[in-house]
Amino acid sequence: MLARALRVGLLATVAFAALCAQVLAGGGRGPWSEWLATFLAAFLALPVLLTVASFAVAALHRSPAPPSARVGPLGYLRCVAAETFWFTVLYWFIQPFPRLVLARENDQRAGERVPVLLVHGFTCNAAVWVWLAPELRRRGHAVFTLTLE
Repeated sequence: MLARALRVGLLATVAFAALCAQVLAGGGRGPWSEWLATFLAAFLALPVLLTVASFAVAALHRSPAPPSARVGPLGYLRCVAAETFWFTVLYWFIQPFPRLVLARENDQRAGERVPVLLVHGFTCNAAVWVWLAPELRRRGHAVFTLTLE
């Protein structure tokens, strides 16, 4: 259910970005680079706004950081940029398509290693484990994921 909703959201975002690019970049009569830049700006507007808003709320309610954990303004901007990038990758390109990114889990044997069940958190599905599950399998574990709807 989440994957379907994310696919609909992705399609709506692409349509919105294309419309913005068409309207704001001269109806496609200008250079293609102008259209593409406008499309990308509109496409990334939502994840950027969501990330900045979450960082702003966190900043309002933060505890004082010890000196060794302070990152400064440039470090803060790098954190926002990294979070925006991974938010976009995870919620627009990985979680909408869990069957494409997750390996088949049939016929795994635990052997001597402990089997691992990975359970996602709120507003996620099994695709959130796209990097961890293969690493655990590489280490010999039988890994199972599930999507709670």
